[in-house]
Amino acid sequence: MVALDVSLTDRIGQPERRLQRVYVFATAWVGAILVFGILAFSFPSKASSVVRTRQLIIEDASGRARVILGAPVLDNFDRVSPATGMVIRDSLGRERFGVGLDAHGNMGLGLDAPRCTSTPCNIERINLDADAEGGAQLRFLDRQTGVAARMLLDIDDRVYLDFVRVLQDSVKLHRLGLAADTSFVVVRK
Repeated sequence: MVALDVSLTDRIGQPERRLQRVYVFATAWVGAILVFGILAFSFPSKASSVVRTRQLIIEDASGRARVILGAPVLDNFDRVSPATGMVIRDSLGRERFGVGLDAHGNMGLGLDAPRCTSTPCNIERINLDADAEGGAQLRFLDRQTGVAARMLLDIDDRVYLDFVRVLQDSVKLHRLGLAADTSFVVVRK
């Protein structure tokens, strides 16, 4: 009969021990969740303030590339050299504004007309350039893509205003400056 009592005691104690293990296990899980929750709220994650990429294209609602930032700017336009900068296009995909630093160290900004008005085609109308040698110029191009006027910081560190008339056989130029008010004609070959 004693053996019967031990097995009965074991059978009654076994569910009790299992319940204690479940209680300890559940308490440990709740404690771990609380610890991780407290840690998560005490050390909030910080969003990175830096985005690294070689090119960023901003599209309009129709999916057309309207603003392109790049190093270099990669697009379907023929550039004199690769340039780091920005291009803004109109709704038809034509470049209307560009600013860039080219591979030779020249910084340029261009404002373009909406469409070509001449052959050969050049839609640029205003250019602002700071060259790698310290010079600078502001050019105005006419509708036939010739230089109509420019203001320049020349190699002599003087500022001149040139009015230009490009003819079929010659180029007429009138230069105004602090030390100069001259006109001359260059014959075209």
